Amino acid sequence: MAEDVRAEIVASVLEVVVSEGDQIGAGDTVVLLESMKMEIPVLAEAAGTVTEVKVPSVTSFRQATSSP
Repeated sequence: MAEDVRAEIVASVLEVVVSEGDQIGAGDTVVLLESMKMEIPVLAEAAGTVTEVKVPSVTSFRQATSSP
C-alpha cells in the first residue's frame, strides 16, 4: 500500500535523496528540508519501494496539502 511522506512544517526542499524505484528502509532519509536555516531530514516510517516523487528539489511549502 502506497503512503505519502509528509512534513508538517513550513520549509523548503533542499534535496530529494531518493528516486523512483529506490528500495528504502525504515529510518532512511528521503528528503532534506530547510527551515529557519536548519536542515531537517524527513525519514521513511517503513521499508518499501519509492513509486513516485511528487516534488522537485528547491521547492518552498507554506501549508500542508493533500493529494486525492
